[in-house]
Amino acid sequence: MVNCFPSIEYFKEENRAIVMGRRGEDHKNSRINIGSQIETVARASDIPILICSETFKEPSSYMIAFDGSKTSIKAAWMVAKSPLLKGLKGHIVMVGNYNEAAKQSMSAAAAKLEDAGYIVEAHHLSASDAVDGLLTFQVDNDIDIMVVGAYGHSKWQQLFLGSTTTEIIASTLSPVILVR
Repeated sequence: MVNCFPSIEYFKEENRAIVMGRRGEDHKNSRINIGSQIETVARASDIPILICSETFKEPSSYMIAFDGSKTSIKAAWMVAKSPLLKGLKGHIVMVGNYNEAAKQSMSAAAAKLEDAGYIVEAHHLSASDAVDGLLTFQVDNDIDIMVVGAYGHSKWQQLFLGSTTTEIIASTLSPVILVR
């Protein structure tokens, strides 16, 4: 845990999630779509973070952005263990490479959610860009909440490759749940 967030450390045992706005006061009138603290808090926290949208809409559906990585598997397991999204229509969405290991991993995640009483559909999209594919699926299927495994790569990898997590947060108007 990072020292600059003692309140996260203090409250993590009593809380199931951290709730943050998409932008703070410093970026309120800025062209920047997300505030500067989201990544820092996400990397410092081991509990989920709900990034709120500016307007509230009662959710009826969610999607888990799934790529078979440790953080996306953890995101699916977190949803299965939590009552937060129960009763909503769920989707597990994978974009791009769909080899046998990825297929098994996505099937296992869907089975875990179904065993926990969730209604969920698994989808594979052949789009070449993960962010574009996920956002198109979200819009086409009227998805209210996105669940994303957050910042699974090091800061060095992110510097050279960019961050799918940051792109999703910046590009969607819906709430996003980050799981690290």
